[in-house]
Amino acid sequence: MGTGSLCIAAPNASAGSDAAPPERPKVGFSCGLLFPFDSRAPQDRMTPAFKNRFVRRGASNPETASNLTRLCTAMKRLHAYFGGLVQGVGFRYTAIRIAMRAGVTGWAKNLHDGRVEIVAEGAEEALEQLVRELRDYFHTYVRDVRVEWEEPTGQFAEFGVQF
Repeated sequence: MGTGSLCIAAPNASAGSDAAPPERPKVGFSCGLLFPFDSRAPQDRMTPAFKNRFVRRGASNPETASNLTRLCTAMKRLHAYFGGLVQGVGFRYTAIRIAMRAGVTGWAKNLHDGRVEIVAEGAEEALEQLVRELRDYFHTYVRDVRVEWEEPTGQFAEFGVQF
């Protein structure tokens, strides 16, 4: 393997057999994450959840990275504050379920002033879905929502609760 390549270990169903190992997938770099890339694959299959199954390990294939530049522009970082009676009602754990379904990563945290803070990364549409579904689900508890959009960092592997 040359520089800038990556070996992704996959479960081997034929462990112990003398069969040749399967061909290693091409690896692409997009928004700080490495994932297998097939230029023939539909672009809509490359969701943040799909990409997040793999770990960033090193330099990317420049050829593949240039093909995926446009995908990075759709990735965003959301920093949201939900105000109202949002603590003690399962808000953070509902946020986890919605975030996992939407394919975004990040965290939710209770603040001392009674609000819930959410930092999440993913496709802009998925992040908007997260905010919309939380607002709709907790419509009797949420009084105000403040949303700030930032550049993604790729630092999260999953969505969870921060204390």
